[in-house]
Amino acid sequence: MKNLALALAASLALTLPVHVAASDQDVRQLKSKDMPDAASGKAYILYDVVEGKYDIFFLRSLTEEELIRFDANRAEALAEERARLRRKRDGAPGVSDEELLPAAAFAFTDPDIRNLVRLDSGRVFEKNDEGRTYVVEVPPGEYTVFGAGIDGFTGGTCMCMGSVRFDANAGGITDLGAILVAPEDGKTDIPELKPFEAPEYIRRKALPYIMSVRAASDVDTVPSKLADFPLLRAEYRAVNRLPNTLGMLINRMPPIGGVLDYDLDQAVDVKEKKLAVATEAEERAQPEQGLTEGAIAPEGAPRRSEEGPDAAPASE
Repeated sequence: MKNLALALAASLALTLPVHVAASDQDVRQLKSKDMPDAASGKAYILYDVVEGKYDIFFLRSLTEEELIRFDANRAEALAEERARLRRKRDGAPGVSDEELLPAAAFAFTDPDIRNLVRLDSGRVFEKNDEGRTYVVEVPPGEYTVFGAGIDGFTGGTCMCMGSVRFDANAGGITDLGAILVAPEDGKTDIPELKPFEAPEYIRRKALPYIMSVRAASDVDTVPSKLADFPLLRAEYRAVNRLPNTLGMLINRMPPIGGVLDYDLDQAVDVKEKKLAVATEAEERAQPEQGLTEGAIAPEGAPRRSEEGPDAAPASE
């Protein structure tokens, strides 16, 4: 069991170049009296919550500059921790640094990098009988749906074992559709969540919430105040695993058609898989295209009629 836990910790550390710290200082939730500013250089995220009242967590992927700074700070912290362990073990003679503390297993949160966004469920842009609509101003970049919690509580549930990501571009509003949250016990009227039950190895962790997304569609409406702003529907992609540095309970999103699937405990990016299959099929087909009519074959090259029973007859 201990080896399994170490392996899981290492895999989470290697999954995504994103790291949790305090809420991003450049984030602003809009209320009904506020309006987006297309010239601000910021991005805007729009989403609905159709059942219940939940804080939603997003994790912003680090910029190149942040990654460089993070890697340097992490390397320094790793060296300090290894030095501390050596002092504690009388120098640990004959033990390499990697054996002493594997780099992949070293959990590190950089307090200087703020890329966790927690959105307050009470700060609503618009509310009606169908649910609550939220609009948030954020730095442009790639975001992952990280988890959900209850207003006033520090904990929540992280979709650490499978979630989705999307891009939020400057100057426009990215429409996420609806973010779906419900208790894990299945007491919900949300069809995307009702039939789902997490695998047993996850259920043992005690899961209060399950999450998914319902992509925006033509039948959806947006607040009339936003009608004049550039609106772009989110293009979701699957995310395999997330580092749970907040120490939340863990779960994973149910499969989402055309976006997210699972192979046992590994999340599968359906779009990436389809692209890989199509690319492989195209590469396999290249040598079979043969010569076009009238082309001159190099000496010794077979004519199409010699390639097999299904080949087209050679030109005369």
